[in-house]
Amino acid sequence: MKKSLLILLLATNIIIAIAQEKITIIGNQQLDPNTKFMQGFLHGGSAYLDSVKVAKLKPAFWRIGAYFLAGSGYTETKRFNPKITVNINDLYMIVNNIPSQSLSQPWVGNWASWDNLVTMIANNSLTNNEPVDVWDVWGEPDNFWTGTYSQWIEMYRRTDSIITSIIPNAKIIGPEFGFGACNFDINSILQFLDNLYSVGTTISGVSWHEFCNPEDVPIHVQQVRDSLSVRPWLGNLDILIPEYAGPANHTIPGWNVGWLYYFEKSKVDWVSHGCWDENDGTNSWTNCQYGLNGLFMWDNITPQPNYWVHRAYAELDSNRIICNSTHIKTVALASKNNSNQEMKILIGRYENPNLGSHNASANVEVKITNFPYCSNCTIPLVIQQIPSNNVNYSIPLNSLITTFKGNITFAGDSSSVFLNGFIDGDSYTIYLNPSKGSILTVNEQLKSNSKSFEIYPNPSSSILHVSTISNKEMQFQIFNALGILVKEVTIYLTTQIDISNFANGVYFISVKNQPNQTQKFIKQ
Repeated sequence: MKKSLLILLLATNIIIAIAQEKITIIGNQQLDPNTKFMQGFLHGGSAYLDSVKVAKLKPAFWRIGAYFLAGSGYTETKRFNPKITVNINDLYMIVNNIPSQSLSQPWVGNWASWDNLVTMIANNSLTNNEPVDVWDVWGEPDNFWTGTYSQWIEMYRRTDSIITSIIPNAKIIGPEFGFGACNFDINSILQFLDNLYSVGTTISGVSWHEFCNPEDVPIHVQQVRDSLSVRPWLGNLDILIPEYAGPANHTIPGWNVGWLYYFEKSKVDWVSHGCWDENDGTNSWTNCQYGLNGLFMWDNITPQPNYWVHRAYAELDSNRIICNSTHIKTVALASKNNSNQEMKILIGRYENPNLGSHNASANVEVKITNFPYCSNCTIPLVIQQIPSNNVNYSIPLNSLITTFKGNITFAGDSSSVFLNGFIDGDSYTIYLNPSKGSILTVNEQLKSNSKSFEIYPNPSSSILHVSTISNKEMQFQIFNALGILVKEVTIYLTTQIDISNFANGVYFISVKNQPNQTQKFIKQ
């Protein structure tokens, strides 16, 4: 009896250890039609980016400034047709060769150099027909401002006076606190707005950064809206998040679904994804300048997992539907298309904020209710996985992993999809009755070049990364310049090959028994 009870308790503990979570998609309940898509980016080296891949992201917002001399200028960015914000202090630092924001002191010389710069860029916006949707004055004063508080307020007063005298309907935002220590403080924002008003200045939008937890955004936004509601003299201010996602979590798929979900829930007016330093285990770069905030590798072409989250998000139809969840960190975004009777769902789980690390997995039920297109029916179903990294550095993902392709049966107007063992940090796309061309398959660059794999960096001194577009294991062979086989390796999706003991020179890597699938690399 005791032995049977022990076995029962052990079994119960095993069941409890795996979290059971549920997402409900309500097919006949539409989101507020004014809900905006939250596709926003920061700097990102837009001149270097693959035009086709980035255009498919349908960027709504883009903030430029500090890196415009490195390929993120107005013209390079505007080709993707986003709304644009310009950071004035970024330009001030570039023009005056100031290496660090903490060394930027616009009050020196009785503000003359600052006033001249603001006048020049406002006039250039008009004369060059380069309209700016939002003027961002100074980023993260809580971290970088070294002047007095009154000098900070004076900077905004002068900036507003100059720009609006040239562009009367210009939108100027602030205070853009960083709150990097997760110390959001509504009082500091209100103090800033009240002090501006006391010197006869108002702005068009309230801004701050969100680097900590996506689910905190609605709380912060509501605090701001509630506070503004009792200050009608400030006007109807926009709410903007010019930078979001912290350095550790900004490339994790599940976290990015969470950010997008809670920005939509908060109904903010503008967001831009943060940019940070990255590495691939060998090389380091800043994705402020290369790789578009961690959507691509340093080559600006090869997608990372985060690219596919934003790509799937951009592919959602405008007819958005309600998604509810039993877990605050397991969320979904969904749409339906009445013309082709298709439903798309994007789901993410996020808990551990560190790239390559995962908390416990969960069994997630995705329940579709009130399905609008049929009842007691069977329709096609495709499920794709966007896996998070198992290492703490950046890796490519040239295509999503199709985990299921078959049918789903509705009893009445309801059915469920079970995503068991849903790994923390992963995300999934689900297509019900997918139309032709809607399912994300392989990256266009690989498809157009008829390549079945990509390699980088090239040249390399120690590690060669290889990523494939196949969902099956592939056998690879490496030959030296004399045609001698030096290594064989089995690869599933992506791997690293240690070439540190290879002699310097030219090598060829090919899919075994497929000589037409060969690429050259250099060991140096």
